[in-house]
Amino acid sequence: MPKEKEDALDPLGAALKLLRMVAELHQRGYQRLRIAPGLAPASPDWRCGIVPAGRMDPTHGAREQTGNLLAARYSTSEDYHYFGWNDGGKMTVPEMAESFVRTFAGVGEQAVGPDPVYANWFLSVIHAAEAGALPIAFSDGYPPKVEDRLMTTRADLWLPWPPNPPSAT
Repeated sequence: MPKEKEDALDPLGAALKLLRMVAELHQRGYQRLRIAPGLAPASPDWRCGIVPAGRMDPTHGAREQTGNLLAARYSTSEDYHYFGWNDGGKMTVPEMAESFVRTFAGVGEQAVGPDPVYANWFLSVIHAAEAGALPIAFSDGYPPKVEDRLMTTRADLWLPWPPNPPSAT
């Protein structure tokens, strides 16, 4: 269970809360919102880009297009200070979703629309994070994509590979 306090370092709890925010946004109709998760080079920090599906690599369901600038970026080094929000640890997940849509209006605008296949896959990400495993699609020193499995921060837990983004509608 996350500590949800800004003064307590809890990288896994903070990351799980962020992922729950993405699931909340999916429920609100932003199903074209995706994550691009990985590990920072030369540190144990987990990073996560929150990106509209149209800005993802069309052949790789968990990586952004090269040079993409339309994304919200988070690192567990920020703990509960999501996107520079000083009160992120005190916000509820629905409050975070509201704040995300206000803060990242451009990302939100491009993420409105159905993608039930991805939203359903994303539930497996939530379950894995609840078990202490965060998804890893990129990292220096880690092997590339393994067939249909996505690595996590737990060597014994893999996820199905996310579906490729749908074509623009």
